[in-house]
Amino acid sequence: MTSKLNLEKINLLNQAALNLRIDSIKATTASKSGHPTTCMAIADLMSVIFFDFIKYDINTPENPNNDRFILSVGHAAPIIYAAYKNLGVITEKELLTLRDFDSVLEGHPTPRFKYNEAATGSLGQGLGIAVGMAINAKHDKLDYKTYVIIGDGEAAEGSVWEAAELASHYKLDNLIAILNCNRLGQSGESIHGHDVNKFANKFEAFGFKVFIINGHDIQEIYNALSQAQKVQNQPVIIIAKTLKGSGLKEIENKNNYHGKPFKQEELNNIIKELENNFGLKYTEKINHTPYLPEKLNINNLNNNKNVNIKINLEQDINNQLFDKSEKLATRKAFGLALEALGQVNKNIFALDADVQNSTYTEYFAKKYPANFVQCFIAEQNMISVATGLQARGKIPFAATFGAFFTRAFDQIRMAGIGRNALRLCGSHCGVSIGQDGPSQMALEDIAMFRAIPESIVLLGQILTTAKL
Repeated sequence: MTSKLNLEKINLLNQAALNLRIDSIKATTASKSGHPTTCMAIADLMSVIFFDFIKYDINTPENPNNDRFILSVGHAAPIIYAAYKNLGVITEKELLTLRDFDSVLEGHPTPRFKYNEAATGSLGQGLGIAVGMAINAKHDKLDYKTYVIIGDGEAAEGSVWEAAELASHYKLDNLIAILNCNRLGQSGESIHGHDVNKFANKFEAFGFKVFIINGHDIQEIYNALSQAQKVQNQPVIIIAKTLKGSGLKEIENKNNYHGKPFKQEELNNIIKELENNFGLKYTEKINHTPYLPEKLNINNLNNNKNVNIKINLEQDINNQLFDKSEKLATRKAFGLALEALGQVNKNIFALDADVQNSTYTEYFAKKYPANFVQCFIAEQNMISVATGLQARGKIPFAATFGAFFTRAFDQIRMAGIGRNALRLCGSHCGVSIGQDGPSQMALEDIAMFRAIPESIVLLGQILTTAKL
């Protein structure tokens, strides 16, 4: 059972939903680009999440126990900035710099705006990043929740389902996903349109607790989020049926309005129409401060600031294996070195795609099982999970055959945009593996990784290099 919202709270949340719509429209109109209709579809969801549920120290975004929020549908970024404007973090003048060349308010989220949790916008990746953050909370015994809004269009991406099955496998009951089922994609209807039951059946089959709601009903949104807090041993997804362009009758639920900002000369009339439809007047901000997360003894936590890892290789317990006269596969040298690193830094995580006995991450897994994440044969999601862990201060080493990183290049590229420091370790490089044939040979990997700005490529040709 959930409590019925009082009139004061409903009015506040409706006011926030109106403000979020108008501020998103203002920002996209000022920039003459952007996606206001998607923002309008999720405005009511954002209102309840940001102005009633999220526990967040607004003055300390790096607080390790803050709830996390990821907007996987990154093209709706203006509504994030609108939310923080209504919380008093940025001014209207700053909001209207959206998409300016020198503005931190980019067209899709990046951590240049410090309240963004991750770089998103290449669809299908937010849920995997959220899985990484939820795993981090479980590991560090923190009670924060990770919220992520995904789109019905992006749910056609296979990486979404890679993330879903892993979230269920690890029983991530601290993960709350919201699927914005607004029926319309960029060029037409999404794969299931408004058939919310098809989405629900899929996620139930993957092991999620599912709630289906009207995504424009404040009370229904509140009820679902309240119940989501109580779910145990499985992740949650709220399937919210929404209308693209919600609030403006002439464009609501109609095709061909994706990525089309309103013109400056239309703005005043649009604001008046929204005010009339809501029965409210637009205000500059909302009188609300997010609830604070539980206080922590930060000294008892692993420091989330990544520091240089110092290790004396001469004192390594495996040092005798690296005698110049010994023959040792470079991948085995890597596995031994990773195991040694685990002794000197508790923030190191190893992620595997079901090849731990080939990459020798099994050494680390056996010694530090709590810091080992088996991602199974789902390399795209493995990179997203590593990104989520790194965003929360961990030092992830993700390993697989070098050839198989190619299918995860978009996730790697986005991690580069987000300036996430990932350690990606590919084995079986080049033609040297011979009989296995070209499908197993990493031939493109160096070129691929060198295309990522500020990447560093180390080629383990000899034992000491692999060990480094």
